[in-house]
Amino acid sequence: MDLDRINLGVGYSSPRNLQLRAVRYNFAFYNLTSCFRPNILEWIRHSSFRLLADIALDTASRSAPLFVALEAQSNSMSKSARRLFSKRALSLPYNVTESAIARTVSDVTSPNSPVGENCHGKPAEPVSLIFILAYTIVQISVFAAYAPVLSILAPLKLQMLEGSRKDVALSVVLLAGALTASVTNIAAGALSDRTAGPFGRRRPWLMGGAVGLVVSYGVIYASPSGAVLTLGVVLMQAALNCVFAPLTALLADRVPDRQKGLVAGCLSLGPSLGTASGAGLIGGVLHTPPLRFIALALIVLSTIAPFALALKDRPLQPHTASKQSLDGAAPWRIPNFVILWMTRFLIQCAIATTIGYLLFYVEDVLGEHQNAAGRVALFIGISMVAGLMAGPLSGVLSDHFAARQRFLLAGAAGVSFALAILALAVNWSFTLVAAASLGAGLGCFSAIDGALAAQVIPSLRNAGRDLGILNLANTLPQAATPLLALVIFAAVPGEKMRYALLFGVCAALSLIGGGLAMLIRLPHQSAEPIDSL
Repeated sequence: MDLDRINLGVGYSSPRNLQLRAVRYNFAFYNLTSCFRPNILEWIRHSSFRLLADIALDTASRSAPLFVALEAQSNSMSKSARRLFSKRALSLPYNVTESAIARTVSDVTSPNSPVGENCHGKPAEPVSLIFILAYTIVQISVFAAYAPVLSILAPLKLQMLEGSRKDVALSVVLLAGALTASVTNIAAGALSDRTAGPFGRRRPWLMGGAVGLVVSYGVIYASPSGAVLTLGVVLMQAALNCVFAPLTALLADRVPDRQKGLVAGCLSLGPSLGTASGAGLIGGVLHTPPLRFIALALIVLSTIAPFALALKDRPLQPHTASKQSLDGAAPWRIPNFVILWMTRFLIQCAIATTIGYLLFYVEDVLGEHQNAAGRVALFIGISMVAGLMAGPLSGVLSDHFAARQRFLLAGAAGVSFALAILALAVNWSFTLVAAASLGAGLGCFSAIDGALAAQVIPSLRNAGRDLGILNLANTLPQAATPLLALVIFAAVPGEKMRYALLFGVCAALSLIGGGLAMLIRLPHQSAEPIDSL
C-alpha cells in the first residue's frame, strides 16, 4: 500500500502523520466496538471508509498490548466514563505507555468529574424544569436578600449613627464591601471546587453562606457605631459571595450547553426582580427595623437552604482533592476566556455609567429639576420591563440557533444605541426610547454572557475559581467609570458637552465589547443528548 499518496481529505499526509491519524482513529473505533456497538467496525470495513479501517487495523496490529490494556480498563468503567475515555483516546500518542493510559482512566473516572458528562467532559443530562424554576427563585431571592441592605437599611442606620458624616461613612462602607466581594468571590469559588466530603462541593458553601447572611443581619441591626456596621456589611458581602460563587458555578456543573441559554436567561431575571421585590418589601411594606431584618433572614432560610439540601452535588473524594493544584488550567491563557472578560468589562463600564450618572443627567442636561427622582424611577421601570422580556427570549433563541456571540453583539448594540440617544440629549421622550433600548440590551447581554461564561471556562474542575475571575469584570467597572468621568468632567466645559462625551465614549466601549464577542470560537455542540445516539 502506497502510504505516500493517500489523502484523507485534510490535505497531503506524510506516512508518519497518516500512521498517527490511523492509530488515533482506531483507538476510537476499538473502544466503540468493545463498549457500545459490536458491529460498528464491521460496518465501517464494508462502507466507504474501508480504506481507512484497513490502514487503522494494519497499524494497530503492532500495538496489540496497548489495545488489551485499553479493553481491560474500559470494561471496568461506568457508561459515561467509557464515553469520555473513548474521546480522550483520540489524543493518545502513537507510543503511548500503560502509565499514560492509567492517568487517562484516573482522569475520566475521578469523582471530581461532573455527573452525566458527555464525550467533551461537560454535563450531558438535561436539567428539569423544576431545577430551572428552583434555580431562578434562589437567584432572585439572593438579590432580594442583599440589595435592600445596601440601598435602604445601611444608609438609614448610618444616618442614625453618623449624622452629618453619613455620606462619607456610606462611601467607606460600600468600598469595604465591594473589595470584600471581589476577593471572596474568587476565593470561595476556588475552595468550593476542591471541597471534599460527603456533602458535595457546592452544598457546604451554599449552606454556610446562608447562615453567614443571617448572622450579618444581626450585626448590622445591632451595630452601635459606623465601624461595627462596616464590619457587618463586610461579613454580609463575604457570606453573600460564599453563596454567589458556587451558585454561579452550578450553571457550568449541571447544565448542558444546549440548555445554558435558557437557564442563563431565567437567571438574568434575578437582578431586576430581586432588587425590585426586595426594595418593595423593605421600603414599602415593612416599616420597622426588626421586621425588615427578620423578613430578609426568612427569605434566605426559606429559599437558599432548601435548594442546597435538595441539590444533586456529587462529592469530591479527599485524595482526589489533595492532588489538584490551585493553579489548574490558567484561564488567562485561553483566548475565549480573555475575550469574554474584556467584552464583559467594556459593556459593564457602559452600563455602570448610565446607572451611576442618570439622576444628574436628568437634572442638569434635561432640566427636569422638579421631578428628577420620578423620571429616574420611570426610566428604570421601563428598562426593567424590557429586560425581563428580552433576557429569557434571547437565551432560548441562542440555544436554538447556536449563535450566542451574535446575540451578545445585539445586546451590546442595544446598550450602545441607548447611550447614543442620551448623548444627543434631545428631550425626555427620546430618553424613554433609550430606556427601552438599554433594558432590552442589558437583558440580552446578561443572559448570553452568563451562558458563554459557563462554556468558555477552561475546566469544570476550576469552574468556581474561573467564574470568580470573570466576576471581576463586573466589579472593576464600578471603580473605572468614576475615574473616566472625573477625567472628562475636568477637561470638558459645559454640562451637555460633558455628558455627551461621557455617554458617547461609553457607547463606543459597548460596541467594541460586542464586536470582541464575535471573536469567541465555541466547539460545535450536538442538539441531541449523547444517550439518544
